[in-house]
Amino acid sequence: MAYIYLKVSDLKNRARRIAREENLQRHEALDEAARRGGFQNYMHALRQLPDQALAPVRYPVEIMQRWFVRKTREHGTARVTVSLGKPLTDVVKPQHLVENLGGCRLNGDGLIVSDGWTRDGEDSVHDIGKIARTLQFMDATGLKPSRARRCYPKGEWDNRPPIADHDNCWFDPDAKAHILSTEPYPGRAEWRDPQQKAWEEKHDWTAIRVNWGSVYGHGTELYLLCPDAYAPTLRAKVAILEASPSAISDDDLDAGAEQRAA
Repeated sequence: MAYIYLKVSDLKNRARRIAREENLQRHEALDEAARRGGFQNYMHALRQLPDQALAPVRYPVEIMQRWFVRKTREHGTARVTVSLGKPLTDVVKPQHLVENLGGCRLNGDGLIVSDGWTRDGEDSVHDIGKIARTLQFMDATGLKPSRARRCYPKGEWDNRPPIADHDNCWFDPDAKAHILSTEPYPGRAEWRDPQQKAWEEKHDWTAIRVNWGSVYGHGTELYLLCPDAYAPTLRAKVAILEASPSAISDDDLDAGAEQRAA
């Protein structure tokens, strides 16, 4: 197995584990850990790796939505800032403003704004939370929202998986492949497990449980489904997602009330 080291201490940590598991001397384990990372030996790795990992550049993106309660005249603007690993314009293009990003628009300064007024602050918090998590998901996986129904076997809605709930279709522009995300409430996937396994066998599809959080929120679980041939690629994307910052929680957001009725 090849390892990726961002700094010297990463290699040293791996070497300690190798020494313990394979009963090697420390200098032998250091050389072995270096070779498994693609270096000639430990001294070669020392010349190539920094002492400390450089902090990755992050790109903050603010999301906002106005809300208004007609009966009480209460109103406000819910806001959240999400940090991405790439500029917003690299993550989202105008054609991607569909599904969870529908009703949004890109601003010249990188601000993404959800258009219109929602009924109350709680609705706005959920809306901008879902938008923020969608951007996090896209940033980590490279997948783009799609309105296509080719994310179902044979492109047919009737072939929805038994665990399906809160479905979304995604497109991998590199592999030219569509995948399905579904976010059932806890217990549904376990309850429908026999039917789900039969569905996967029938259609030659794979379902992957993602331990990152969910895009929809409200305590749902996240599953990604795809044809078996694409599964190795999808598993690699899931690994990146699970190593990325956790999904933003609605509990961390503020409705931003600006005025209340007397």
